[in-house]
Amino acid sequence: MIAVVAALCAFVATASVAAVPGATLVVPTEDGTSLTLDYRANPQIKLDGILDEPAWQGIDAIENFVSVEPDTLEPGTLPTRMLMFYNERGFYLGAELTQDPATLLQRLSGRDQGGLNRDYVSLILDTSGEARYGFWFQVSLGDSVSDGTILPEQQFSANWDGAWQRSSRRTDTGWAAEVFIPWSLVNMPKATGKRTLAVALARRVAHLNERWSWPALAFTQPRYFSRFQKIEVENVSPRQQWAVFPYAASTIDQFDDTTSHKAGFEAFWRPSTNFQATTTINPDFGTVEADDVIVNFSANEVFLPERRLFFVEGQEIFNTSPRSDGQNNRNPVTLVNTRRIGGRPVGPDVPSDASLDAGEANQLTELLGAFKTTGQIGGLRFGVLGAFENETKFDATTDAGESINLHQDGSDYAAVRALYEIDRAGAYAAAGWLTTAVLHPTRDAYVHALDLHHKSANRKLSTDVQLIASDITDERNGFGAFTDLNWNQRQGLNHSLQLEYFDEHLDINDLGFQRRVDTYGVRYSFRHTKSDVSWLQNMITRGFMGGGWNTAGERVLAGFNLRQELVFKSLNRIQYGIGYSPARYDDRNSFDNGSFRIDGRLDWGLGFSTDNTRRISLNARVNYDDGDIGGRRYTYNTGLTWRVSNRLTAEASLRHRDRSAWLLHDEDTDFVRYRSTNWSPRLNLDFFPTARQQFRLAMQWVAIDARERDFFSIAQDGSGRLLERTKAADAPSDDFTVSRINFQVRYRWEIAPLSDLFVVYTRNASLPSAPGSNFGDLFSDGFDATTAEQLVVKLRYRLGS
Repeated sequence: MIAVVAALCAFVATASVAAVPGATLVVPTEDGTSLTLDYRANPQIKLDGILDEPAWQGIDAIENFVSVEPDTLEPGTLPTRMLMFYNERGFYLGAELTQDPATLLQRLSGRDQGGLNRDYVSLILDTSGEARYGFWFQVSLGDSVSDGTILPEQQFSANWDGAWQRSSRRTDTGWAAEVFIPWSLVNMPKATGKRTLAVALARRVAHLNERWSWPALAFTQPRYFSRFQKIEVENVSPRQQWAVFPYAASTIDQFDDTTSHKAGFEAFWRPSTNFQATTTINPDFGTVEADDVIVNFSANEVFLPERRLFFVEGQEIFNTSPRSDGQNNRNPVTLVNTRRIGGRPVGPDVPSDASLDAGEANQLTELLGAFKTTGQIGGLRFGVLGAFENETKFDATTDAGESINLHQDGSDYAAVRALYEIDRAGAYAAAGWLTTAVLHPTRDAYVHALDLHHKSANRKLSTDVQLIASDITDERNGFGAFTDLNWNQRQGLNHSLQLEYFDEHLDINDLGFQRRVDTYGVRYSFRHTKSDVSWLQNMITRGFMGGGWNTAGERVLAGFNLRQELVFKSLNRIQYGIGYSPARYDDRNSFDNGSFRIDGRLDWGLGFSTDNTRRISLNARVNYDDGDIGGRRYTYNTGLTWRVSNRLTAEASLRHRDRSAWLLHDEDTDFVRYRSTNWSPRLNLDFFPTARQQFRLAMQWVAIDARERDFFSIAQDGSGRLLERTKAADAPSDDFTVSRINFQVRYRWEIAPLSDLFVVYTRNASLPSAPGSNFGDLFSDGFDATTAEQLVVKLRYRLGS
């Protein structure tokens, strides 16, 4: 062994790369072989995708990659070599990927579009060394990047962006990539001398629709994060890091015929590996990426993802359970939904002889500033978040036509989080506390939550428990609790059981998000993945059944469904499924005017999509649902993706929905059923001159034509029946239309890591209801009914160590 080390040191010396004595470590792998992880003091690496520098020589390559998608765990069919080394500055990864160049799939994209099927390599670092938290990094052929965080056991999030470096290039035998990750970029426990980390590597081979991993880590296995390959490093104590992100933005508002300028900054400070603080003064949270057009007639709020960089980074500490993840849950329960901050203001006191138009009432508040700190002391992790809104000015109009100014104070927001984690004999346990506060002269809202977590040593069984209490001015205190059990029976088969109770007084929505309260119930679901079917690449089966009641004892949730997806060897896919919900009560969509009974509902769906590695791929789907009280709904979705070149992609989709009996609340206890037609086309055009420059044209239109059919009222005998009523002969028609359009042209240039120039033109339009208009008129007239039109130029640049 001494001779081997001496020979290696001699080779490194002749290559003019210094090695610290004792820093070459031999790490055992699961198959009994050894991986030599090398230290390079002065590697002199030029990140160009060519592994020709002396620092890359003499390193044992990792080559035993196996297929995890599909999860056959069979060796990869193409040679894959990845090399790793480190020094005090950071972690280096090099990849040499053999493949027929004609099969390479390069598709440039904006940041964090890691789900696209294209050739890429990825690296996940468990910087805690105990499978408590980590960071993932992905570079695609062509240099598009994605990154984010990971929590136990497979909780991935893209809500983190780091200033790391990468490069990729095509070669005669395939392609290659180089990655450098500064230690100062990531959180780590405080340690001296040797520290333990863990790592996992992966390669995506797009034309095969396969992902290969080292170690052998499939998402369908019970253990994932806790099975990363352990590595030991020395002399890794990241230096103090700071960064300042000044910005300047100019906005030309063509709708209001105004021009405004704004400047501010964000600051980042990491004095040690286990603590960091960020703050922003006079932030600009102007939207440079458009939200989807949403037309919502129900009483249920729609969750919107956070897009503002200051809030998404480091947000994982405030996620108290897997239910908090808004990316992977249609109905998240999260106590910190930062979209509330800088959202719609509290309405002012409007004189009885005055009124506000919709634009004034729905304007967004401005923030004076915000701060966030996160850190770790031993097994305790913590986070503190605060934000302060400015006063909002409202322009109202009196009945006499006179303009008056009204003012309303902004809100102050705070969240304090602590999480204590332990690992005994391989089993994971944690207990956390979160308190949030939203303070306003008219209303103070506090929410307190205790969360408990446990994962068995083999990770087959996990439990998440949460207790929540709300305390709001002039309202009764509320309470809620839920338990989520997850059982990974074996590779490919997972079961989930959810129990919950939320009383009618619980309210977390001043800062959090919860779609409904006043409910208790149980839900069971499973997912089964099979990769051993001879004529398929994959077969995925999902099932659900559940029931729920409100605290009055009315059944408000019941049903089951079964869905299946077949992925053929040709990479074409078929999806189909069926479900049924028995008769129950709807206690939401009368808008506090009583519960009403709705009929049992059958639903089914059938979809097909072609191989998305081709230049042109197609998808189509049809869904059927029974109506609330008779009738039916058909929804047709079609889409086309045309990869014109590696730099230019066009995506178009169209949704058509036809309802024969759409039940909508009218007023008080009255309802109207409509015959309705809905068209929703969408177009995205992306062009990348380079991987760091993007031109995007995006347009979305939602149009509805609804015509009254019949009329109902809730029975007053307490039965909840909807009784047909006769509309007064002189009453106006209830027919209505909707036409809303979002159009955006955006240019983004990544000048340097986390430094961007944006030029964004946005136009929003919403046409007032125009019954009798055809859809051509709804589009042409709707595009002219501008509600907002802006040109924004924004420069944000990172300065720091």
